[in-house]
Amino acid sequence: MTDKILCEECGAEMVPIDPDKPIGMKCPECGWGWVTSYIEPKLEDVTVYSIFLEQGNEPGVESIKAVSKVANCNFIQAKQMIIGAPQRMAEGRAVDIERYITLLNKASVKYYIEPEWTYEND
Repeated sequence: MTDKILCEECGAEMVPIDPDKPIGMKCPECGWGWVTSYIEPKLEDVTVYSIFLEQGNEPGVESIKAVSKVANCNFIQAKQMIIGAPQRMAEGRAVDIERYITLLNKASVKYYIEPEWTYEND
């Protein structure tokens, strides 16, 4: 649960200026807002990372669902990927890989990332 941020001018609930980047908030009612000069390094990271499925994962329902979402494939293909690991599931920038990590961690799927992932995992 996240706390609501209220406008200092009119008390309305503030909304992000850009939902994909935490650069500031604005009021949809009166237009008051603020911005920040700090941008998380992973948002500016242009490195293309690859996320690989490790050997030793059990092809259970939750792991198959997670691999299916990350690899953008159907359940049968995801199960085959788990059985045939190691395999590359996906590639993308840091913000994309972070979403994949969250899905895989929730399902306890073992993976590794190349090049080296220097950010904290959820």
